[in-house]
Amino acid sequence: MRSTDTEVAVSYGRFLLSIGTTGELTNIFEIDLHGEIAGHGSGWIVFDSGTHDHSPAVCLELHDEEPPPDADAEASWLSSFTRERGDVLEILDDSYVPRHDAPVLHLPQGGPHEIRVTVRGREAARALGEGSFAHGVERWRIQIWPRRLAGPR
Repeated sequence: MRSTDTEVAVSYGRFLLSIGTTGELTNIFEIDLHGEIAGHGSGWIVFDSGTHDHSPAVCLELHDEEPPPDADAEASWLSSFTRERGDVLEILDDSYVPRHDAPVLHLPQGGPHEIRVTVRGREAARALGEGSFAHGVERWRIQIWPRRLAGPR
């Protein structure tokens, strides 16, 4: 497993994971997540934080196979995507600008991948209210692994 931990500044309740390139991002605040904690488009995943003006902790993990789910998660989201080998994975704030010191990971192989997103501390961050500028109260875990295609039957 390869992983990186960071914090992301959340000004208006959302942040991004860029996968390869942000391409033509739409306004992330206009994306209807249908009540989910995350959603995706071509080359990006958007995350819906519990509040504004704080810095959640984000752990991004690349696995060789499906990892166990996070039993302590308050909420989770599972999806899939297909990308090229070597695509850069990078956490971006709601301005779509990477920090100069932001950690990045590279997809070791192309093809279809699964992604599981879990969050803890979302309600605690929401209880602090907007403008708390708290660090690490909300904790996100993003797990990515290659999708295994079913073998012959």
